[in-house]
Amino acid sequence: MRRNRTGRRGLAALLLLFVLVVSCTSPTPTPTALLPARTTPATVASSGESSDRVSTSAAASSPSVSPPGSAPPSSVTEPDPALTSVSLNAAVNGQSVTAQTTISSAPGLTFDMVGVCARNSAGDVVDFPMQVSAAISAGGTDFSATQTLQPGTYVYWACALLGERWHDIGARKTVVVPAAVGLSGQAMPVGNLPGWTQIFTDDFTTDVPMGGFPGPYANKWTGYDGFPDTAGDGEYAQRILSVHHGVLDMFLHSENGTPLGAAPVPSIGDVQWGGQVYGRYVIRFKSDHLPGYGTGWLLWPNSGQWNDGEIDFPEGSLAGKIQGFNHCVGHAQDKCMRVDTPASFTQWHTATIEWRPDRLTFILDGKVVGTTTKDIPTTPMRWTLQTATNGPTPDPATAGHLLIDWVAIYALA
Repeated sequence: MRRNRTGRRGLAALLLLFVLVVSCTSPTPTPTALLPARTTPATVASSGESSDRVSTSAAASSPSVSPPGSAPPSSVTEPDPALTSVSLNAAVNGQSVTAQTTISSAPGLTFDMVGVCARNSAGDVVDFPMQVSAAISAGGTDFSATQTLQPGTYVYWACALLGERWHDIGARKTVVVPAAVGLSGQAMPVGNLPGWTQIFTDDFTTDVPMGGFPGPYANKWTGYDGFPDTAGDGEYAQRILSVHHGVLDMFLHSENGTPLGAAPVPSIGDVQWGGQVYGRYVIRFKSDHLPGYGTGWLLWPNSGQWNDGEIDFPEGSLAGKIQGFNHCVGHAQDKCMRVDTPASFTQWHTATIEWRPDRLTFILDGKVVGTTTKDIPTTPMRWTLQTATNGPTPDPATAGHLLIDWVAIYALA
């Protein structure tokens, strides 16, 4: 008996078409891996300028913006609180500084951190200790913190962290931490001067035993070590340096018949030995009477090319008088300015080099002792405090100390 295969084939085709239609019109499930991940705000550890900041002195609120590389903000954005710095002040006692502020918030909220933010003259973060999980009321809440700061000028202001955002509250103020009067009887200058911006100071407040320098000063000082001194009769050796009673001490003496000196170099700028074009360099110092040893504290070209110039002040024998020299640019073997003073190294003195584009000036104890407008160097130079033999070779029994109370460096404003 012949079966009707055509009818069955038609029915199968209809069933297949129905399945295809249903498959195309049904929604496709989204794989779990493609779902957006839930994000958690990153923890902010300090009030660094790289964090997203809101200034409430300019506006009560601003749109939420995430810092580069941070997680995207939540889809629900809380409005910024209206923050006001009711009061702000700082009290200085030596190097101890206490900052106090009263802050109000509308509405009253609990913040992640609240306190006083601060920056030194170099822009480094030196915030006062913050209060964590601190509530600020609409009527105002007091905050106070104390920390020890190095002599210098600081900018400070009220601040609060809420979520990922630092809020800078109210106006900024300035506080100066003065230097203490050390062995020399004269305090280190702190702050800018007309035409000059202070960029480096050291009052030598942390003791270091002989042989340990630079130690805690390694981020501020480098120096010559382990090779013949400039005169060729001795050796530069950092192990003769120490810090005590607020002074940097060079113990000049001989070991195994070799006279030892030192040449500390303050680190400024972004090159290995520091340095800048133009500047003001101030140093407070005193030495024992030491025949055969001398200073050649100089500005030396970063290029290492003598013909770019050389500025020496103070220079001279530690058994003699203070001198100063400016070597001629282009023919540095000649001296285009020479200064002789009646001052000996055995008394406390403050020596200043002012190097401007149009003038070079030597100042000793506040009085100009030499100036010139000729052969002014124009390339970066580093300040090197070379202290070593200067002829004749010291007697092996000669030993004593050169003390530096403080140093200060300025850039041309």
